[in-house]
Amino acid sequence: MLENFLNGKKWPDVGDDKDTQAHCFVKVPALVARYAGSPLLPTAVDAAVRAQQNNQESVDAAMLFASILEKVVLGYSIKEAIEWATSPGALPAHMQDVVKDALLLR
Repeated sequence: MLENFLNGKKWPDVGDDKDTQAHCFVKVPALVARYAGSPLLPTAVDAAVRAQQNNQESVDAAMLFASILEKVVLGYSIKEAIEWATSPGALPAHMQDVVKDALLLR
């Protein structure tokens, strides 16, 4: 990211296109607190993540976390939010697969 910035790149191109570490998750709680229940949440998550990690894998991970956390903030139990995340059509299939794989590790 720093190298991109020093080379004159601006948002979103300044974000590292190979960085898929957990940085994307740090931004989610504040964004959900601000945008829960709003159609602006996905756009806010995308913009915040791409500022540092300009790649779809990081955006998808953050969006998955934001989607589940949003349900909890809006009144779902954690169990209900996870059930929602694995229900048909709730999330894109590749995101649902991540949730299902994580549940297998319990």
